Amino acid sequence: MNMEFATAAQVQEGFGTGLTAMVFAVSAMAIAVYAGGRHLATPLRLRWVAVGYALALCLAVGTVYVSTWGRFVQLQVNGAGLELRYAGSWQLPVRVPRDQVQTVLVGWGKPGRPCYLRVVLRDGASHRSAELPAPASQCRVLQAQVLGAL
Repeated sequence: MNMEFATAAQVQEGFGTGLTAMVFAVSAMAIAVYAGGRHLATPLRLRWVAVGYALALCLAVGTVYVSTWGRFVQLQVNGAGLELRYAGSWQLPVRVPRDQVQTVLVGWGKPGRPCYLRVVLRDGASHRSAELPAPASQCRVLQAQVLGAL
């Protein structure tokens, strides 16, 4: 059984959009902090703003990466267990043996929002899928299919 949650192009578009939004937000905050700190000495203020800006950008890039590229886009159930594929061409598929899978959960933010699957392993690790633009009932069907095939 093979399930596809998103394409690589969709993930790339989501990454680009999220990164652009984060860069604009962090830049606006840095400008506001720099302009608002007039009482500080100029070299000190510039140094703190530059360090804060760099840290905020790193945090923003990490957050956007985890929320897009860090989610699997394809799930394949075979005789040995699960194979999870991620969107990046540098990403190797993650093979999870059948006996390592504890459960498969369904999640969604609010009613009417896209849903996702989360594969929970016995060691406590988990793998989250990309969002599936479908109602929660359809994700529950997918969850039942995966659990039935395991």
